[in-house]
Amino acid sequence: MSPPAVYDPDDQVPLFFIQNFRRYEKISRSGPKAPVGEFSVINDDDSKIDNPFAVGRLRYPSIKSAIAESIYRIGFERNSDIVIGGTYAPVLQNIDSTQWTPNLIVFNSDLVVKSTPYLAQEMFGENLGNILLKSTATNGTITHQSVKKGEEGDSKFGNLYFVATKRTNDNTLIVKLASIDSNDIVVKIQIQDSTTSSKGLAYILTAGPGVVSSTVHNTISIPNAAPLLFNFIF
Repeated sequence: MSPPAVYDPDDQVPLFFIQNFRRYEKISRSGPKAPVGEFSVINDDDSKIDNPFAVGRLRYPSIKSAIAESIYRIGFERNSDIVIGGTYAPVLQNIDSTQWTPNLIVFNSDLVVKSTPYLAQEMFGENLGNILLKSTATNGTITHQSVKKGEEGDSKFGNLYFVATKRTNDNTLIVKLASIDSNDIVVKIQIQDSTTSSKGLAYILTAGPGVVSSTVHNTISIPNAAPLLFNFIF
């Protein structure tokens, strides 16, 4: 009898999670389901991919960490017929008595800090669709190139990854996009068999234009260096 699930723990560098965006496309659909039981960026230096526990271990996750994990998590949603969930680990860290870094939530006797991966997972968890939709991203202002499912990250638009879903209980269309590039990427997203209203809400987690993403961390001393932003879309 086949086991009910497989377990994939990964503590790695950002490049590992970006390179494994398609990991769950390759899993047999006739085998066990896949809970991604533990994953996190522990070192922002991509050259340490063969030894992420080497010098450079993160004390706090960065924007670069959160984006790479989000790209990996978009891969979960793209393959939600086989991936039944994903979990960041570890979760809680008392900054005055630490056994492991980085963690999802850091605290001391005075303060609780939501890390950048926490904010990213909050966006994913609170905006979850139950139907996967086919989608295409098009740069209509420069190259007119299109990126369809299966073509993400091929450098047409830099390292752009996306997924579109629909939440049927309230007829909400949800589009998630992530890019590790520091420059803006302007695209139009076309979604199969979908129409949108004239209003929407955009949640944004970013280091800011031109800012090196690995330098921005939410810490005890600067707890809101990278806040979760939102804009109304009209």
